[in-house]
Amino acid sequence: MLGNIKSLGTVLDNAEVLKEVHRRIEQQRVPVASRDDIGPQLVELDRYMGTAAFTGLHARANKANLWSGVVALPILFYGLLLAFDSIVRKLGVGVDSAALLQAVNLWLINNLLLVGAWAILVAGVIFYFKWLNGKVEEAKLALVDAFFEKTEPTAPFGGV
Repeated sequence: MLGNIKSLGTVLDNAEVLKEVHRRIEQQRVPVASRDDIGPQLVELDRYMGTAAFTGLHARANKANLWSGVVALPILFYGLLLAFDSIVRKLGVGVDSAALLQAVNLWLINNLLLVGAWAILVAGVIFYFKWLNGKVEEAKLALVDAFFEKTEPTAPFGGV
C-alpha cells in the first residue's frame, strides 16, 4: 500500500515539475520543444543545458526496465500454465493439463541450479533497476534545479 502511495506522489510531483517547466519554456521563450511526458522533456532540457547526465541515465533505465520484463517472462508463463490447469480442471475439458504441469515442475526440480542462477539474475536486474531509478531521480532534480536557475524570471528595468 505504501509503495502505491509513493508512486502516486511521484506521478503528481512529475506532473507539477512538467507544468512548471512548460511555463518557464513559454515565458522565457526557451528554444526547447514541449513534450507531454517528463522523461522526453528532460532529455530536451538536458540537450539545451549542454549536459548529458540525465539522458544517459534515462536511456540506461529504459534498457534495465526492458530487461526486467524479459527476465520475468518465465514467471508469467508459469503463472499462465497454472491458470490454464485450474481452468481445465474446473471445466472438465478432456485435456491432460496435469501431466503438462507435472512435467514442467519435474524439469524445474531437476534443474534447480539453473533455476537458482536465473532467480539471482532476476533479483540482480530488479535491484539494478531500482538503484538506477534513484540515480535518474537525482539527475532529474539536479537538471530541473539548474534549468530553473538559468530561466529565473528577471524583474524589468533592473529590478525597479
